[in-house]
Amino acid sequence: MRSVSKEEVKTSVFFIGSDKAAGPDGFNGHFFKAAWNIIKDDLVISVQRLFLLESAAYTICADEYAIFLGLYSYSA
Repeated sequence: MRSVSKEEVKTSVFFIGSDKAAGPDGFNGHFFKAAWNIIKDDLVISVQRLFLLESAAYTICADEYAIFLGLYSYSA
């Protein structure tokens, strides 16, 4: 499977509607956009690990899973 670039993750994050929550935790698109400079490195690494399956014990939280789905459907 190919690697996911930082730009692809950013594009997907900013594609999420600001008033749309990715999961039951209530963090919406506005949160991810407003916090991008703080969370971008961790989020990019998480999505890249998800795509590359670096760890069999990797736990996917609802937000990361939603962004993964956004990446998948956005670039398909």
